[in-house]
Amino acid sequence: MMQLFLSIAAHLRRRMEQFQAIDNYADEERWHRDPLSHPDIAAMSQRELADLPFKTGVCGR
Repeated sequence: MMQLFLSIAAHLRRRMEQFQAIDNYADEERWHRDPLSHPDIAAMSQRELADLPFKTGVCGR
């Protein structure tokens, strides 16, 4: 039983280290993975965001 608990704890520790590594990216590198987190987009008003073009057929339609 103790071995199972230690195995789960080790797995969770590795997962937390992965999430922390992702959070440690600089902002200019983060937007390459998530374009919506780009600093220019974050500074836009809602009206400007509404004017952004979106690709059609992204959802598999």
